[in-house]
Amino acid sequence: MTIFRLIGVACLALLATACKFEIQVPAAGGAVVSENFRCDAGESCLIDVEDAAFDETFSVELAEGYEFAGWLKAAGHFCGDSLEPCQISSTPLVGQLEAFIDADFTLFLVPQFACASEEDSCSGDVTRTISGQVTDSPVPNAAVTVTVGTQSFQTQADAQGFYSLDVTSSQLDALVRISARGTSQAGQPLEFLSLADSFANLADNAELDITNVTTAAYLLAVAANGGQEPATLAELKAAETAVDADALLELAAVIRLIVDNVDYALPEGFEALLDFAADADAVASFIAGVEAGEDADAVDTTEDDILSDESLLPGFVAEQLPGRYFEVPSARPGYLARNGSILEFDTGGNTGRSLSYDSNFGNAQNRSFTWSIVGGRLVIEYDQPLELTSFVFPDESIATPEQLEALEHAPSRQVVQNSSVDRVVYTLLTDGALVDLVQVQERTQITYDPVIVDGEEIQLAPRSDLTSSTSGWR
Repeated sequence: MTIFRLIGVACLALLATACKFEIQVPAAGGAVVSENFRCDAGESCLIDVEDAAFDETFSVELAEGYEFAGWLKAAGHFCGDSLEPCQISSTPLVGQLEAFIDADFTLFLVPQFACASEEDSCSGDVTRTISGQVTDSPVPNAAVTVTVGTQSFQTQADAQGFYSLDVTSSQLDALVRISARGTSQAGQPLEFLSLADSFANLADNAELDITNVTTAAYLLAVAANGGQEPATLAELKAAETAVDADALLELAAVIRLIVDNVDYALPEGFEALLDFAADADAVASFIAGVEAGEDADAVDTTEDDILSDESLLPGFVAEQLPGRYFEVPSARPGYLARNGSILEFDTGGNTGRSLSYDSNFGNAQNRSFTWSIVGGRLVIEYDQPLELTSFVFPDESIATPEQLEALEHAPSRQVVQNSSVDRVVYTLLTDGALVDLVQVQERTQITYDPVIVDGEEIQLAPRSDLTSSTSGWR
């Protein structure tokens, strides 16, 4: 048998430091083995390459009913599209390639499996326990339906909206769709939805809440997929890249207002919550009506309530942080995002790096950090804060009336503002198949250079500012 050979081109840049690669094995289909390593079904195995003698040939060990469909072809993946065993060697680099190599880089080796027959299922079923809560406020006794491909499984939530059921299926590539029907505590009939990952990618004990947030994520994914529910994992991932976190929060807030607040109801002409929430024009008209009413800030206030309600959000889990998050703003399908950055987490401890680029000045903005998870939120403290300098026109928010009057006589009313970003808090809104939507809160310490006017020094007081935005992480 021919062995597909691939030298570890990201490894051993002049043998200065170790590199690593990760074997990711699907939940069913087989294992990846070599003379010294084994990575079983459902596992992710990180392998460090620490010397020039590393030379392993990896092959697959198939489970009954499966066949090998080749190594996954993607950026940063070994042996893409090959059906042969994959040899990974740390042969030293030659020529000019070494100038482009980052020795602290993770590559991947990912096998793909398929059913050996033309039937819809492979031999052997997989069982997952799926549990969670139906909540906006808890929805008591909701009827919960889990659908995997052509199979459906039903159960009833308890008085606090909690449900749990065992799901056994051989349709491993099918997406997991969960619906919950019930009545809110405000007496409104509702149906909430969630479209999760493929069945094969779920954990053995998957926790999948069904909320106003997951419902908004579902509806926006359907809209991004041309109005059709994504039927494959590839369609779901493509749809997620087009979902904007601000739009998701806004729609989730609208759903919550109608479901939980007795002052609001479905607009005339709609009998079902999902029909209304899927109509972008109707939602926009509803928001305009709220903003023109007595409680003009109701949508914004409800968004804040959602962000502070841990029961509605999945929350970060330390053990589930990936090696890298790519922060890429949402873009229309077929278009490139205009900017982005990388959060890189070390495999051990609580350190990492933020890798970004200042397009205005052409400078890298790479900063090391320590991280922690507090109440499900990812908190990053930079070792060296990001320093920014700008010119601003003072107003009553940063200067006293006396200072503003004095600055009227300055050569320029602008003052130098020095901003130092030292802490960022990330709140996970959705745990997607490809894209996780997050809210970003940056804490900025701000000082001002003194201004001399008619021989007198004017010093604006330092302050701390907290800014919020949203982003998509891949």
